[in-house]
Amino acid sequence: MLFIFNEIKIIKHWDSDIGLAKIKVEDGRRIKYKNIFGITIIDTNDYEYMGKYNDGLAVVLKDGKYGYIDTKGKIAIDFQYYNTHGFSEGLAMIYNNGKYAFIDKNGNIAYELVLEVH
Repeated sequence: MLFIFNEIKIIKHWDSDIGLAKIKVEDGRRIKYKNIFGITIIDTNDYEYMGKYNDGLAVVLKDGKYGYIDTKGKIAIDFQYYNTHGFSEGLAMIYNNGKYAFIDKNGNIAYELVLEVH
């Protein structure tokens, strides 16, 4: 448990890599990420989906498009993809306009995948 300004919250997960606690909100469905001072950094209610952090970025879905946010909750890569995966070793696989590719942490395409169907 975490004691924050006279409230008791249930920590689902403390992520020391990003320095945030994943906290279950009273309604039991929403999750917030708070820092050690109890300040909400990210409210998952702002998104239709939020994945876990990998390499300092998390996949989020808003208005039917995927993008990435950093550990401060700021948009790192804009909402523009039809499907995405988390980052690993500085790259993430995305799907957009019928093509798969790997992007870097700035949203630049590092590799395009050419898939042939036989």
